[in-house]
Amino acid sequence: LFGDALPIHPAPNGTTGRERAGPSRTAGGLALDTLYALDRTLGLPTALAREVMPRLDEMDDLVERAAETFVVNPDVLVLVNQRNRSLRLRLRDVFTGESESRSQAVRMSTARIARAAQRQFELYSTFDPRDLKRALEGKLRRKCDDNGIEYEPADLRRAIDMIALMRPHVLDDAIKAALAEKVDVRQDEPIPEVYRGPAGLESARKGAYGVFPHGMNKPERAFAELLDGDDTGTVKWWLRNPANASWAVQLVLPNGRHHFPDFVVGVAGRPTPEGIALLEIKDDGMTGRLHARVNSEKIRTEHRTYKSVLWVYPDEREGRWYRAEYHSRGTIQAGPPFEMTSLKWTAN
Repeated sequence: LFGDALPIHPAPNGTTGRERAGPSRTAGGLALDTLYALDRTLGLPTALAREVMPRLDEMDDLVERAAETFVVNPDVLVLVNQRNRSLRLRLRDVFTGESESRSQAVRMSTARIARAAQRQFELYSTFDPRDLKRALEGKLRRKCDDNGIEYEPADLRRAIDMIALMRPHVLDDAIKAALAEKVDVRQDEPIPEVYRGPAGLESARKGAYGVFPHGMNKPERAFAELLDGDDTGTVKWWLRNPANASWAVQLVLPNGRHHFPDFVVGVAGRPTPEGIALLEIKDDGMTGRLHARVNSEKIRTEHRTYKSVLWVYPDEREGRWYRAEYHSRGTIQAGPPFEMTSLKWTAN
């Protein structure tokens, strides 16, 4: 792959690496002039399973299948005849300081709802939003007719828009279910035999290339050290999963984009091929980035081969790691403390 210009030298973990002679690439001011060999003795598979989008000619009925799943959700029918929404107002008397709560039915602007919902539909790059909305309206019309529910055409459109705004996970789940029947899983790109990085990387006894890769942020590096130091016999090996690498593990999201979890880990006793677990490492769990909608989509998406992705974040005040979990009301919240045995579970 790199020719004869790369003399062999020992990598930090005692495996064979190669050092490039002459000009080298750089990243962040560091010369990427050292090649670290993949340590096959750790038991890594030859290649990793990655999800890929189906061909266009295989997606003809994807919108219809998603619409069928969407209208089965009972929340959709409830909203068909709901023109008003109850809002709870908290009023405070500026003189006495006393406060009271009051519920009030407020008519919502159909036009404003439609404009806001359109932005949500445009997130689904898998297909044309107009095709999706037409399919949803058609299936919902038939569902209402079958159940004897009276409606006006505007009621159907409003209900669909309200679901997209208030419960986007309902639409996500419908699209995800349709995609699950179409998404292809391939395992035809081998894990590279060498990793290219700066010289002098710290040794990692369970790292796939015998070192801690450069470019990890603080939480990622800290968790890599936790994996590498495991003495329970749970972790067999770990591998940094680089985003957009053609051989790396990727999941197809409901919006048609791909998610590359941060780590791939070989786990003793996990009931998946090669015992592989996928991990996503976040910050302290308090910032807005974690709670962005894109993360709500990612945390609920399961790999067809390796199953659920385990999300973890550090609590620096306590000096321990916690699992992040999705809750039905659409938020990501703190879960139980992370334990090495958590890696063996295939469902969050």
